[in-house]
Amino acid sequence: MNLMNDSYDFVNNLQTDVRALIPMIATHGENLVGAEIGVWKGDSFLTLLQNCPNIKTLHGVDCYEPYDDYLIPNEYKSPEPGVVYDRKAIEWIKMACYHRLEYSGHRDKIRFHEMDSNEAADYIDDESLDFIFLDAYLTGEQVENDLKVWYPKVKFNGIFSGHDWNCKDVEVAVNDFRKDNNIIKSMCTYDNTWVWMK
Repeated sequence: MNLMNDSYDFVNNLQTDVRALIPMIATHGENLVGAEIGVWKGDSFLTLLQNCPNIKTLHGVDCYEPYDDYLIPNEYKSPEPGVVYDRKAIEWIKMACYHRLEYSGHRDKIRFHEMDSNEAADYIDDESLDFIFLDAYLTGEQVENDLKVWYPKVKFNGIFSGHDWNCKDVEVAVNDFRKDNNIIKSMCTYDNTWVWMK
């Protein structure tokens, strides 16, 4: 009898944040190097590895610190955090992620950086990433910061993308960043994801 629940490691690719980008990344070339900033339990991270065999290396960044999610209240017009993750919840999320990555069958492709987004950026060379998916920001200021810090890390013609387009703070920060940096390439927003080719 198998005492382990097989669904524990199962990732429903149709429900992950990054699902809309799979065809784009899977047809972007060979031996890709990418990054997801904000891995959480690893659903999107594993979705990329399971569906994009052309990925050579995938960097994951998450600091696994307790936090209050201030992006959610914008939908409800509430000044209070929509979701609060304390130390106990974060430790469980971290444990689940590490376990899933270890037994994913893709361990050789994973480079994990358990640290703050700004600190992790120091370990990634400029113009070294073929794609990036930003999903760690919790405030409008953090959105602005991640756009500024991570944009130089993506190669010319690389895929620059992120999540939470339905949040007004994200929409404003992304549009302001494009305007301030004279980015005129077309941007697509679909399934709560924003993306353009650098």
